[in-house]
Amino acid sequence: MMQPDHDLPYDLEGEILSHLPIQILARFRCVCKRWNTLFKERRFFNSDLGLARPQFILLAESKICSVDVNLDGPSIEVHNLPSDIPGYKLYMPMHVEYCDGLFLYATCYGIGICNPWLRQIRWFKSSYEGYDFSGMGYDNSRQDKHYKILGSYCTNTTMKASVTELGSDAWKSYEFAFHSWNLSMSPYSVSLNGNLYWVAYNHESRDYFIQSFDFSTVSFKPYCILPTKNGHRQCDGRSLAVFREDRFSFLEQEIYNTRNIEIWVTKETIKNGDGEAVEWVNLMSVLVPEWSSLSVNYYPPSYFVDEGNTSIIFVKFYYRNGNVRVAGAAHGDSTETRGLMVPDDDYIEAVQGTYTESHITSMAFRLHKGNRSLRFGFFEGMSFVLGGGRGSKIIGFYGRSSDLYLTAFGVHFSPLP
Repeated sequence: MMQPDHDLPYDLEGEILSHLPIQILARFRCVCKRWNTLFKERRFFNSDLGLARPQFILLAESKICSVDVNLDGPSIEVHNLPSDIPGYKLYMPMHVEYCDGLFLYATCYGIGICNPWLRQIRWFKSSYEGYDFSGMGYDNSRQDKHYKILGSYCTNTTMKASVTELGSDAWKSYEFAFHSWNLSMSPYSVSLNGNLYWVAYNHESRDYFIQSFDFSTVSFKPYCILPTKNGHRQCDGRSLAVFREDRFSFLEQEIYNTRNIEIWVTKETIKNGDGEAVEWVNLMSVLVPEWSSLSVNYYPPSYFVDEGNTSIIFVKFYYRNGNVRVAGAAHGDSTETRGLMVPDDDYIEAVQGTYTESHITSMAFRLHKGNRSLRFGFFEGMSFVLGGGRGSKIIGFYGRSSDLYLTAFGVHFSPLP
């Protein structure tokens, strides 16, 4: 007679599953009730899924793409996401937010919820006309997550907000005291533990701080002061992000003079409630005096911080190609970086350079119209060319460096039409 199977210890089972690709885990939910229960636990999400590879969402003309960054390669993979947006035209604005691994696309026709791992999207018609889409979260006082969407708009004296549960077309309206002459908020929110957070500025005290919205109490309130170096300059680039799934990171770039970048992270886990005790730690300073600005008009910079032992940071930037704003990713470290000017009617087609066994010694950028930039570095070692053929468009870079040298470098291209 066969002996009955014995279940593995719960912790060991979770450890084994954490090493599988998340696309496979998602399909296991309908196969095993025990695993489905495990996937719903916040402990499993924070400790295991929180270590998933970083992603960017790239809006390139009529395509929506996910950019997966694999630091082990290093490599960057670009995948097309479902982009059948009901009624959407190229010139229409689209607001993109992130919550618990899901991306949200908000247009004047409705809201799309996209799972970038499964490359699936579901659209909901919405009747929040007159309100700006402000983000998605949930009531963290309840055991089960019921995702909610916040819309808001401001007058000179009040902020009007409207909240609906995902999938519902019923909105509840609220009104809060607000003085537009004294408070400015970023239009882009960060979702953490169900709450929404924004970079905000107090014109009276001249302080930058984090403004929060709690879905459980339906209330706005200041959370904590941000560690800015140039708080009085509103033109500088600033961006808030989630770090290690339970903390904040904050990026600030000086627009004038040096263009230096400072990045801070919170020392402890972010908890709901009062944030006065939040302590910030300076993670790194990036000296890029001739680099272009990361902040372009309405758009804040997007970035992530590698959580391993290497000091790698990827920052999304924008440059104009004609009337089209092109996005990419660039690697920065503590070394000085020279600038590269790309004309409005041209784009980078290939990167040429030389390398030795230990590091990259020189690089030059070839533009589509045949021009080539001055060579950066010293011509030494073997030659290399990174390109995808005549007419291929490079939209981003990635790399790895030691304290002194660039030791790895790569490019990624726009998706083929």
